[in-house]
Amino acid sequence: MNKEMSVEQRIKWQRLNEEAHSLYEQGLYDRAFAVGQEALEVMEDALGLRHPDVVNSLFSMVHMYTERGQYEQVKRLFERAMAMDEREFGPNHPVVSTDLNGIALMCRFQGQYARGEALCKRAVAIMESAVGADHVDGIIGLNLLASIYDAQGRHTEAEELYKRTAAILTEFGRHGVIVVLENPETFYGTTGRGEHSCVAPSIATGTVESVKEK
Repeated sequence: MNKEMSVEQRIKWQRLNEEAHSLYEQGLYDRAFAVGQEALEVMEDALGLRHPDVVNSLFSMVHMYTERGQYEQVKRLFERAMAMDEREFGPNHPVVSTDLNGIALMCRFQGQYARGEALCKRAVAIMESAVGADHVDGIIGLNLLASIYDAQGRHTEAEELYKRTAAILTEFGRHGVIVVLENPETFYGTTGRGEHSCVAPSIATGTVESVKEK
């Protein structure tokens, strides 16, 4: 059965959402984040974490705060999503790998390489257990791990992972330029949270493009 927000819930959500945007426009980012979180919770309670409207609201917050360099706030969003995913699906479900990669990317932006590496390795291990060590669904985590190595000057280790992902794409009959994903929204692919799509960024523009079939 499709869930819908009640009239009261929608009014409350709209009020909180408008307040959050107003605070954000005034440069009151911490307050805007707190109110935005409250608005997101209202929607999640009514519709569930994976409803498209909830996903879009989450993405909007991730985009806003990444754009402002508010990486700690974005980490908190991913950490909250991960806690809910672990409760619903268990700690070793592929969707938890998605959350881990999101947190790891924020750690990379903040220079927290040791924590980012540990989180990313856990994400890679989850995907390898779920789909195998050389499956195309695992390349996002592998590329992120490579970029964390690169940022630390561990170029040989990074190059090995970049070559591995290129080989995986070749094996799956696909092609694309593989570098680190700069946009955390792409960890959820183009099909929504919990589903996996193969995406890779353009090295020239830094934007993310779908990896196309040959």
